[in-house]
Amino acid sequence: MREPVELATWRRIRRYAVPPSMIAEATAARLAGDWRAACAAARVDVDIDLARFAPAVAAALEDDLVHFAPDLLRWHLPRHLGGHTVISPRRHVVLTPSAGGMSVRFLVRLPTVVTASQRLHLSVVGAREDLSYFDAPPYTWDARRAGELRTAWGGADDRPPLLTPTAEPVPLDRLGEGTDDAARTERVLALLAGGDVVEAWRLAGVDLDPSPPARVEPERALTVLARYPLWPVGLAAEVGRVCAAHRLDEVYLPAWPVLVALRPRPDGSAAARLIHNNWTLHRGRPIVGEPVWRQPPDLDLLWRGLMRPDELHPLVHASLFPSLPPPAPPASPEPAAPEPVRVRCRGGWHRLRVVDGRIRALDHAVAEEQAEQTLHAMGGRSTGCFAVQQAWTEGRGWLPRGLREQRADLMQHVIHGDTEYVQRLLDAGYLDVRMRDSQAWTLLHMLLFLDHEKLLPRLLDAGLPIDVRESRGRTPLHVMVGNDGPRAVARALFEAGADPSAADEYDGTIAHQLEYRNLPGFGFLLEEDGA
Repeated sequence: MREPVELATWRRIRRYAVPPSMIAEATAARLAGDWRAACAAARVDVDIDLARFAPAVAAALEDDLVHFAPDLLRWHLPRHLGGHTVISPRRHVVLTPSAGGMSVRFLVRLPTVVTASQRLHLSVVGAREDLSYFDAPPYTWDARRAGELRTAWGGADDRPPLLTPTAEPVPLDRLGEGTDDAARTERVLALLAGGDVVEAWRLAGVDLDPSPPARVEPERALTVLARYPLWPVGLAAEVGRVCAAHRLDEVYLPAWPVLVALRPRPDGSAAARLIHNNWTLHRGRPIVGEPVWRQPPDLDLLWRGLMRPDELHPLVHASLFPSLPPPAPPASPEPAAPEPVRVRCRGGWHRLRVVDGRIRALDHAVAEEQAEQTLHAMGGRSTGCFAVQQAWTEGRGWLPRGLREQRADLMQHVIHGDTEYVQRLLDAGYLDVRMRDSQAWTLLHMLLFLDHEKLLPRLLDAGLPIDVRESRGRTPLHVMVGNDGPRAVARALFEAGADPSAADEYDGTIAHQLEYRNLPGFGFLLEEDGA
């Protein structure tokens, strides 16, 4: 079998990127018919006014919105990878309405930068916008069609490829046995693992002409296709769908430095050729999206024992394993008390742990800690346990591995908006509100990712200064603007007393940010009363 790339990152993505509490809340709202509440639960900002459309169009759009599963879309969105778990930035996703022939599409705007909030933005646009986008298959966002995923991934009636109907891994020496679609897909994977790209694509229903385009070396063209985790299974059907929905003869799959130009055929297969990757060719038209062409990470994780079936999104689980009972409803994990971390201090090994909302040196008296804090305030240099305490609350200096791991786990929950988990940590006293990350960001800076209405009052009551600075001298409000954060969070910080004129260590102000980037929606920060 071909070794998939980035599996460790995908394992973290599946653990953190779509919190169970988000899935549960969004699902409950969707089943109740409240699509706006479902979007809110899945951190999707909605900019849709159905009243501006003709009644028939509005009814058709609302019918799709009622069945829109924003948490499922989040599950399938492309990721930045390279060790990251965040959504790939600067992309747009189009959701084609189920009613054919409509001149409008749903548009989902993804984050603009890697460090931005993971919130999404949903609107309705004309069918042909001047932007680069991919048309998401209905099984990635429409709850009515989520069951089509198994077929799209080359599965049989009762199982997906690589796995049995009961979610057990198919032994390596039995992959490809049989005549069903799942076995055929397994044979496609074997060909890919052996480097026979052309035959693998042919077996998957795509006739690939391997001739290299101009300016690309012949050996490099196929090397690119072999290097990418390309998944030709289901590609022909998706090419046919996208071309029909957008009235195109051809659609592209980007694989730098080439484009794979795909043309549907009347018999349901597709023809493919390689052309030079020029982004202007697909400007204003859809490309084949990553959820279609990437080897499904869920199948690899399950087959290699790196994920349990009950960790799948419930709609994905139901599609892949139709004979299995549904898993228990998703729920956020109960936070466990942090393990004590050992530190070399004063000739011995001492322990530190967050207790009652503060990081404590367990083997030192309170009076010792207070004396050390006084020494540090006067410019003295701390060592051992006290140096670690300062690194934890100042965001600079060495931390033992255990604390780095605890902080990394928290940051993944934070980045992906798991406010419920953060609240549970605070309730249990397992989270020190003074903690900073490696950029010296505090939890106030991290409101970029979280529910500010639930956490901002709590953090201010705990004593965090509204204009606390991070490593580059930026306040939480400065970070919110610089990272294209939610306008509502910026306004809440401003109304809580944040100074919009505060400058960072380079004398950059919020006004400079707004002028340089031409960001809409932050004008209230420049009004005379708040300047």
